[in-house]
Amino acid sequence: MKSMLEDLWYSYLIEKKIDLSDSDRSVINLYSEKHDKIFDTLSDTQKRLFESYEDSFSEMCNIYEKEAFIKGVSFAVRLFVSALNNSI
Repeated sequence: MKSMLEDLWYSYLIEKKIDLSDSDRSVINLYSEKHDKIFDTLSDTQKRLFESYEDSFSEMCNIYEKEAFIKGVSFAVRLFVSALNNSI
């Protein structure tokens, strides 16, 4: 079942556009500005290390998001089945 949910997760990411609120965009813009300011102060070696760190951090976040999605769907299905059984 986990592999089915992983497939659903990846297809969901590809098919669904994320609609951001104004406050979400504001946070992202602030992050981007601060990132650029920090990045501009780094040496080439530090930039490569920082980019590697960011890539690793992004991968870690993707893993947590996927696992949270899988657990959430599993929970929702169990809740739905339980409610359905109670109503019969």
